[in-house]
Amino acid sequence: MLRLLVWGAFVVALLYTGATLAFPYYQYIMMQGVVEEAADVGVAQLKVMRKGPWRDDAVLGEVATTVTTLIQARAKRVRLDLPPKRVRVSLEPDLFRVETNWEAEARLPGYSHRFHFRVEVKRLIGP
Repeated sequence: MLRLLVWGAFVVALLYTGATLAFPYYQYIMMQGVVEEAADVGVAQLKVMRKGPWRDDAVLGEVATTVTTLIQARAKRVRLDLPPKRVRVSLEPDLFRVETNWEAEARLPGYSHRFHFRVEVKRLIGP
């Protein structure tokens, strides 16, 4: 009976440790999809707004606001607090780039580990 109790406690501790250390990686995997989607939305909005009379810096500002808002809203779904300064949107002559980075911490009794994550998505922009 004691052996079963010890074995059960070991399994529970192992599962708890695995879940605690794996959650930041879950956030990372989910955020990859979010940034991909935000880049697609940004490129679509960029193409539509470029047809108007606005300058490229005004267009980029509006697109950056949309992309940042979308990424932050989706980050909250995976319990990730992502400030706007951690999302960067840039426009080069033929390239639209969305990049974000953040830190996550996994805390176990007597141990803490800080993870650093970065997601970058590039999209080619046609004429």
